[in-house]
Amino acid sequence: MFEDVFETVIKGSNTVYLNIPEDEYFINYDEINNTAALEIANNYFYSKGRNVIPSVEDIDYDESIHNIKINVKVQQQDKMESKLRQ
Repeated sequence: MFEDVFETVIKGSNTVYLNIPEDEYFINYDEINNTAALEIANNYFYSKGRNVIPSVEDIDYDESIHNIKINVKVQQQDKMESKLRQ
């Protein structure tokens, strides 16, 4: 599934957009919701070897172009662990 995901990173921020073709999305999920989007984000970053904690901000389904865009805020795992220790 992740070969067809197009990632857009907003320079200077922790915002990432994951653009997924609708047919790829609906192979694995029956509906568009935050639970599915968070699972996709977690699995996507894990598959790329990125040690981040994603948080889904928004999901946009553009039926006219058959695309689902997940707006994700990411936080580095090691930064989060440092905050928890303080």
